[in-house]
Amino acid sequence: MQRTKWIWISLAAVLLVVGVGTALLVSGSDDDGDDAADRLGDCPSASRQVLVSFRNSSGAPADAKMRKATPALQRDPEVEAIRVENQQANFEAFKKYFADQPELARLARVGAMPATIWLRPADGVDQQALAARLRDELTDADEVDTTPCDDPPAPATSTTR
Repeated sequence: MQRTKWIWISLAAVLLVVGVGTALLVSGSDDDGDDAADRLGDCPSASRQVLVSFRNSSGAPADAKMRKATPALQRDPEVEAIRVENQQANFEAFKKYFADQPELARLARVGAMPATIWLRPADGVDQQALAARLRDELTDADEVDTTPCDDPPAPATSTTR
């Protein structure tokens, strides 16, 4: 029974990260004044995006892995903008999103939430190619998703490492 609850919490956390979040937006050269359309993580208005997720592991906390990866992504010429969300931010968003389901919100823990980086590829950069390169380079990442605004993929087609 306890395992089933954690599976539901994990699934809900993934869905939350895909659809809802509050975070810091670190923008590159794009400054056309249309902030609402350019916000990463807002679906479907910003569909050309890549979501990189980090989870706690025995060797390193998710937030530390995310912070380690962020500077290189900020300098990457194939990345136009990034937005980072630590575990606490995802936890707060999770509680807000599931406020009408107090039993689920009550079971959730900060440590169960992923730390995430939303990326917008630069103009002319192939989203799939960027994601494939990041899967190879970001060895601490648990998932690199090119369809974060779609329904979650079936396990057989998941891009989880």
